[in-house]
Amino acid sequence: MAPFLKFVLLASVVCWAKSASIATQEDTELVLVSVIFRHGARTTYSFYPTDPNKNETFYPIGFGGLTNEGKLGEFKLGRYLKSVYGDFLGDVYTEDIVDVRSTDVTRTKMSAQLVLAGLFPPSPIQLWNEDLMWQPIPVSYKTDAEEDLFHPWGSCPYKSQVLSHQLEIQEIKDTYVTPYNDSYVYLQEQSGKSMTNPADFQDIFFIFKTESDMGLIMPEWTKTVFPEPTQSIGALVYGYHNYDQRVKQINSGYMLKKILDDSKKKIEQNSGKKIYLYSGHESTLGYMLDALKVYDAHIPPYGSAISFEIHRANDQFYVKLRYRNDTEATEPVDLKIPGCDILCPFDQFQELQKDLIPTVSIGEACQRDSVDVAQDTNAL
Repeated sequence: MAPFLKFVLLASVVCWAKSASIATQEDTELVLVSVIFRHGARTTYSFYPTDPNKNETFYPIGFGGLTNEGKLGEFKLGRYLKSVYGDFLGDVYTEDIVDVRSTDVTRTKMSAQLVLAGLFPPSPIQLWNEDLMWQPIPVSYKTDAEEDLFHPWGSCPYKSQVLSHQLEIQEIKDTYVTPYNDSYVYLQEQSGKSMTNPADFQDIFFIFKTESDMGLIMPEWTKTVFPEPTQSIGALVYGYHNYDQRVKQINSGYMLKKILDDSKKKIEQNSGKKIYLYSGHESTLGYMLDALKVYDAHIPPYGSAISFEIHRANDQFYVKLRYRNDTEATEPVDLKIPGCDILCPFDQFQELQKDLIPTVSIGEACQRDSVDVAQDTNAL
């Protein structure tokens, strides 16, 4: 090989290695963060047929409401976010810094307010009551019929139709049902609740979890199934519900599109907020983690949070994904997107996730004709 050609190749390798090392350094500049988080600890919102606690009313909280422990946990989440992003956000709240969106559910709206109380306590110039370290910050939401961001809780015919036929697919039965047949049978016999898929396991796990947390009666037979294997089988629900590509888009694609659109606006125009907060449910996080292929089988706990950070280094922009998977965590876990580094170039991240981004509105997606799922459940 000619000496000059050797020199060019060597220089190219050195330049590539140098740029690669820069892309992995931690001294980048944070320019935007979007955080999806789960609400705090709650009461149950349902019972199983043989539940000895089914006459409970949970006054004054009500069904599915935040407990005092849950309220404190969300406030702590806000303090955690302040410890991580306080230098970036500053100490004075202004409306151009943050945008907050919640589902139309009492516990998520309350959780959003509690997180904000921890993240943005009033600065000295904003203190309006010396006995109350709190200031009002708006939280927006849409009704389920209007929802265009979080996955729909109400009517979504396409999703319902696909899920109602999924167990006709042998691969799904072999993955999500057959290995756990004994547990399906045992839980159905003991609880009186129909047990057919992982969603049923998650439902009953939530009942066990909330009742156990509140010190309510737990029948002797529950000791053999709670927390395991009920929790592990219930954690399969995100992959089960994301099996169909179009349902996967419905579950997390609209949220991801919003995050990417906000990121592009910040990158291209240097405009928009500094932080976007999304107050949701375990499914909001679970579907997203599964869709991004960074899901480690578990049910996202109360107060867990996924952060999409946009970093700048040498006029290049990167995505960094971080996960707070423990209510008491002081440091998040960095998540590595398959096919990319911890600091993933923004354009590369977009390319990797392009199949998740929907091209029609969520209303159109829910009303489309269902495919023959037994033949073509992964159709785009």
